[in-house]
Amino acid sequence: LAEVFSDRDEGMMVVKWILHEIQDRKLHFEEYVILCRTHARSRVIEDALRTNSIPYIIVGGVKFYQRREIKDVLAYLKVLVNPKDDEAMTRILKLREGIGDQTVEKLKAMAKEIAKSIAEVLLAMLEDKNAEGDKAKRRTKIENELIRVAEIIKKYNEVKEGLSPSELARSIVDEIGILRELRNDGTDESMDRMYNVQELLSGISEYTDNTEGATLEGFLQEVSLVTDIDKYDTDKNAVTLMTTHSSKGLEFPVVFITGLEDGIFPLSSSMMEQEEMEEERRLFYVAITRAMQKLYMTYALQRYRFGNVSYQMKSRFINEIDTSKLDYMKSSVMTKHKSRSHQEEGTSIKYEFYNNKASDDVLNDIFREDLGVKKGSVVFHNNFGKGKVIDVSGRGDAKKASIHFDKVGVKNIILKYANLTIK
Repeated sequence: LAEVFSDRDEGMMVVKWILHEIQDRKLHFEEYVILCRTHARSRVIEDALRTNSIPYIIVGGVKFYQRREIKDVLAYLKVLVNPKDDEAMTRILKLREGIGDQTVEKLKAMAKEIAKSIAEVLLAMLEDKNAEGDKAKRRTKIENELIRVAEIIKKYNEVKEGLSPSELARSIVDEIGILRELRNDGTDESMDRMYNVQELLSGISEYTDNTEGATLEGFLQEVSLVTDIDKYDTDKNAVTLMTTHSSKGLEFPVVFITGLEDGIFPLSSSMMEQEEMEEERRLFYVAITRAMQKLYMTYALQRYRFGNVSYQMKSRFINEIDTSKLDYMKSSVMTKHKSRSHQEEGTSIKYEFYNNKASDDVLNDIFREDLGVKKGSVVFHNNFGKGKVIDVSGRGDAKKASIHFDKVGVKNIILKYANLTIK
């Protein structure tokens, strides 16, 4: 059982444990499962796995940034960063009422004819409308909807420089009304999708708070340039990520249960009803009994929820466990924290093993420094095989390398966590 400071630390803790088990017990990725109470909770875990080049599959769902509602919101953000992104603009248009394939194809043809992007065509339509003033001609419902889209793009293009990425994302989400629409729908599926959008806002807030000089462009690059494991055939050897519900009837050698906090596991919606609380307790028992050999559990003192930092309380279910059966790891205060404008001393995380202290040395060995990786170095990666470093950028924990691997091409990898071997 580990208490960690934040949700980001929770993701990194799971990664450390996985790499520790691989080194110590020679296990394969397919022998691990990570359990979350809901799909929305998978974002931080997925980010940690991706960053550390660990292949994973999601059972009963799709990967976070591939979910429909996430791609819908990101489309608006992408057009603000790059008005020439016709793919994102096409996605936006098809979300709007009354706009179908025929209208989109007409706009594409118009844009191609004048060598402009679709967004630029819409903005030109808006300019024509404004120039007409009181003499504006009568427009169709579709034309009015296109102009409304143009007004959104123009509005946020004008204010984006004065807003942080998190402020901008929240404003756009409010503007397009996606949360309100999903909440009003009221189905289990729509509520899951609503939680996913809220989790995206949390991710953007986390990026804004922890990145010096945070920009919307930077966030979108982080989403797209993080080591892309999604394109691999991971069916044979990949960590499994699933909800507790989906795990019923399955067993794995090593199980991780994450997010053991009141409001998450058990869910906040079950806190007032005894019957629902019993169902949550039963699900917790299901999660624990999925482990054949080893069980790891985590809870965070704070995490981003609904776009804001939330201070958490560990799950009441933890107090129902015989702690004499557990190795307990706890966080303490140390080192530094990044702000957007400067770096200053503050709080971060240090892990202290109350039992089996020798394993601390093992984890430190796994997460060793980059060992002198530089341009031209020939390296070996556990997943990607042999490769040659073509570029190195950044410094400290954020130091990255672009590596051309013989089997899979160019990958961008954070060196601190890559566990590379220099040939």
